[in-house]
Amino acid sequence: MGPAVLALVVAAACTGGGAGDASPPTTADANAEAPAPGPTTTPPATIAEVAELGALPPPPELLEVVYRVERVATGVVDTERRQARAPFEVRVETRRVEPDDVDPDDEPEILDIAVLGGAETGPVDQQRALVVVPPTPALKGAHLGTDVTAATEAGVLEPLGFGRRIAGRTCTEVRTGAPLDGGILRAPTAADHVDACVDGDGIVLREEITRDGLLAERRTAVHVDLEPALGADAFAPLGRRLPEADGGGRVRRVTADSRPPDVDHYELATVPAGLEPVGRFGVLTDGVTGGNVAGAVDQVISMVDVLVGDGQVLVIENGASLRGAAVLGRGDVDVPLPWSAEATAVFLTTGVEVRAPLPTGRFVRITSTLPLDEVVALASSLRAVGGPGDVVPLDDEPDVTGRFGPPA
Repeated sequence: MGPAVLALVVAAACTGGGAGDASPPTTADANAEAPAPGPTTTPPATIAEVAELGALPPPPELLEVVYRVERVATGVVDTERRQARAPFEVRVETRRVEPDDVDPDDEPEILDIAVLGGAETGPVDQQRALVVVPPTPALKGAHLGTDVTAATEAGVLEPLGFGRRIAGRTCTEVRTGAPLDGGILRAPTAADHVDACVDGDGIVLREEITRDGLLAERRTAVHVDLEPALGADAFAPLGRRLPEADGGGRVRRVTADSRPPDVDHYELATVPAGLEPVGRFGVLTDGVTGGNVAGAVDQVISMVDVLVGDGQVLVIENGASLRGAAVLGRGDVDVPLPWSAEATAVFLTTGVEVRAPLPTGRFVRITSTLPLDEVVALASSLRAVGGPGDVVPLDDEPDVTGRFGPPA
């Protein structure tokens, strides 16, 4: 472990609606074991005006979507209520009943919560553990925020050319190769693909997951609310964080000028118009986290800048594997940068990600809700600031992980 990595590890660890309209079944409905159709869609030919999905806006500030979820392999029908406060907080309640049978006073069987720097999932009546994740836009927010044009050109998103009406809203069908909750869009195949219907606000109103040529799961919106009344504790974690020694990791605010002592640190020379810094964070994670890292599974230490504004998010992460192994896999598109000739990009459910590998397991990862060309331009403009540097915790700011309580 080099001195820069050691310094950051020490500092990071210190102190501290309406129902959908009926429609004919899709071809995937031919599965013999599929449950009886629930609320679905109107025939595609009736909504020609949404046949082409254009540039998607950032997610609404608040959003609630209730889905009817058909899990074909088991014949189980669930109801999911997804609540989001953009860009970092998501709450997903899962109840094993039809939407019409949900009692809002009953606790859900499964509850997922994501907040800035942490995520937890599991039954609400069992001990729950919160795990540190890098501070990026949360998944499962019921919104598609990728660069549609660039993702289509890369072959990981395929507009299907017809629209539907679901939960009183019009949407257009697109196809990708992996479930949207996984975070990374992949190229679809005939046997393995995901068909999603997305409206003009980027809200996902329907998702059909096909594996090995058979429909595995269908999620259909029955209620959409852009002004939900969210409780004060809607996104308050219930569990205790895992200890660092057990892979729990840590997120710690550091000063805006903190940087490793003896390696280049890539940062913006000026803050882009419309964005404001949320903070710089020292992050220690154990293994693959957040659906965005591909490659090594050992501990990763990072210094992360987070900026937000006008509904957009920009995250710049300077990181390294503690063992010097490569962390980020190659993306789908080559986007060489002046300071990283092998940089590539992947397309996320929540936006785009530029991956720039550096020597000895180091990397810079730029994740954003902005279009790919803007992200590449910002990445190209990053300046390398050399040592000596210091990692200085912000004593007057809360420990981002510590605010969730002491380790379990």
